[in-house]
Amino acid sequence: MPTQHSPLSSSEIAAIWTTYLQNSMADKVLAYFLKTTDDEDVKQLFQHASTLTRNIIQRLEELLKKEDFPLPIGFQEDDVDTSAGKHFTDAYMLTFLLNISRMGLLNYSAGMTLVSREDVHDSMQHFLTEMITFNSNALKLAVQKGIYMKKPFIPYPSTAEMISSEDYFSGLNPLKKVRPLNAIEIAHLSFNIENNHLGLLLSRVFAETAKTEEVKKYMHKGKAISKKHVQVFQETLLNSDIAAPMSGEISVINGEGVPFSEKLMMFLMAFSSAAGIGNYSAAGSASQRIDVAANYSRLAAEIGMFAKEGADITVKYGWLEKPPTMESVV
Repeated sequence: MPTQHSPLSSSEIAAIWTTYLQNSMADKVLAYFLKTTDDEDVKQLFQHASTLTRNIIQRLEELLKKEDFPLPIGFQEDDVDTSAGKHFTDAYMLTFLLNISRMGLLNYSAGMTLVSREDVHDSMQHFLTEMITFNSNALKLAVQKGIYMKKPFIPYPSTAEMISSEDYFSGLNPLKKVRPLNAIEIAHLSFNIENNHLGLLLSRVFAETAKTEEVKKYMHKGKAISKKHVQVFQETLLNSDIAAPMSGEISVINGEGVPFSEKLMMFLMAFSSAAGIGNYSAAGSASQRIDVAANYSRLAAEIGMFAKEGADITVKYGWLEKPPTMESVV
């Protein structure tokens, strides 16, 4: 492994820069959540998350300062108003944070595969270890509070068996009988229903609190897309006589004030869109029924177009920070 004295590679810069921006955003979201949660157990978890996030930011700043590398702009105090009224139930905030911690697990493990310099690799490994512990604590609390959306149960098979026909993969031919969903497909469909349900409610709050008409319309569009995707996945489950569980406690409130800047709202939507495309790619590649895989491909493309529209808006209003770039040499 290269020594810590070697210059940062492009992959290491990418891992540090992306991690910094994501945690800068999370720090502001957690500041608002901490002020508005009523449940003391949930508040304690949010405090743990806030401390973890700030420690990550501090460690990354130390790495960058050693390299005389300019710190990313990220998000500042004016990107959050902690005095704003409560817009999310405690159940929503806890589930949202659990979901964010899952993304953290993926991002930090991916970061470890991208870097080789010892101090950067050690940092990513440390972040991953801390996030594993936090994710476990968040999951236990969600189960304890009765708000964790358990995935559907299916009967145990009587024996292990091999696939005996190519019809197992069919799903688009109306003349062929479609087999029931398997456990892998059910797991991904349920997971993506939960994620889109969270996104739908987040878009609703952002649409209600955004000041710019263009951002309002964008958030309404995001809400409509999330609702459509939930319906597609629910229908797929129902066609196999499987109901997707939903929690009525995971909801939003018509609170007063504007918790987040439009810059932060748009960043969070872009972050969620990128995660959604990744989730759909993983689900599509794991789904053996061709109609299910085709749905993921089609819906991922829709999210991609939505994300591009959002990127154009953020550039227009000066909200999109430029990643470190290889400058052209003339």
